[in-house]
Amino acid sequence: MKYYKSVIFTKTKLESFFRYTDEFQIFPLQHDALENVKRYKHYPVIIEFKIEEKEWVTPKSDFSFAGDLYNKDAHELLATAMTKLDKIINLINLFSTHLFFRYEDTDGFWTIPATSEKSDEQIRLIEHSDFLYKFFFIKNFTYQCLIDGLTENIESNFNQMEYVDHNIYYSQDPNYDYNTLTPIKFPDFIFYGLNGYFALSEIEKKVIDTTIKYASICMKNLERETTIGILSAFTSIESLMNHYYKDFKPENCKECGQSRYAISRRYTEFLLNFVGESDELKKEYKRLYSFRSKIVHTGFSFITENLWHELDEEQSDEEVIKKLQIMMINKKLIINYLALTVLGKRDKHHVQE
Repeated sequence: MKYYKSVIFTKTKLESFFRYTDEFQIFPLQHDALENVKRYKHYPVIIEFKIEEKEWVTPKSDFSFAGDLYNKDAHELLATAMTKLDKIINLINLFSTHLFFRYEDTDGFWTIPATSEKSDEQIRLIEHSDFLYKFFFIKNFTYQCLIDGLTENIESNFNQMEYVDHNIYYSQDPNYDYNTLTPIKFPDFIFYGLNGYFALSEIEKKVIDTTIKYASICMKNLERETTIGILSAFTSIESLMNHYYKDFKPENCKECGQSRYAISRRYTEFLLNFVGESDELKKEYKRLYSFRSKIVHTGFSFITENLWHELDEEQSDEEVIKKLQIMMINKKLIINYLALTVLGKRDKHHVQE
């Protein structure tokens, strides 16, 4: 068993620490160098996490052609750490309304070199763009490395995460990084969900990792590529549904041989069981499935994902509400599935005629 330290980012400032048993913890990166940076929107966060032997990754790619520059052990460690890191980031994003992320590539981009070291007058005198790379660096500061264990006594430097009632957190004006001035908070239900996740068998965890990954992709793409983000949410929902019903053998019609239940009905019943149950919600879930079909089969896309559009304020708000509603249902579905697992209340309710 090993422990690893890395740096991830948020768009809203993290001012406290969060620790889940000996699995992982996050806390703000504090360094004098950051005090000299005036203009930035990605807040660096330290993440420390456990890596078990069974999680070790051996990459298929052969980089031995690099000669002395190639270190097989270091290559395998980095591959293992980044694989585990992505799973934990996705897991945090499942519960949080704030996006946690890492730089997944070092591709550069053309930009105006308006660094924090330049004065406003110096910025006005810039004559051309420069090509910069995405990379976080502080001289003599070590990260992306093995550590002895999770940092102890972290509470001496940071306050513990503030927890909010999950109904309020998700339903009453949830903050999806719209207000970056309010510090990050977590829902109080997070420990039930995490307990459920880490109690899963290795086989089931692989399935749940996939559903959580698609839920995280939804968050990442919700603004710029809304339709892709929402399709990811539907993929997440349906992958979990198919896993849940994997042993269910529907009865076929004796006359035509077709299944005696519709996929749309199973979809509705699944959401009723794990997200919420009422006559109004049943109607809403049916509309949700119809909306999913509209995207898949007609090529519908969200108009508000375009930088300029002709929707009035009311129509624009309707699209915003719709995308937030779908993302929220996706989150609640997985969280409740995990929480009910650890509480021993995940009874199966198969659709029957």
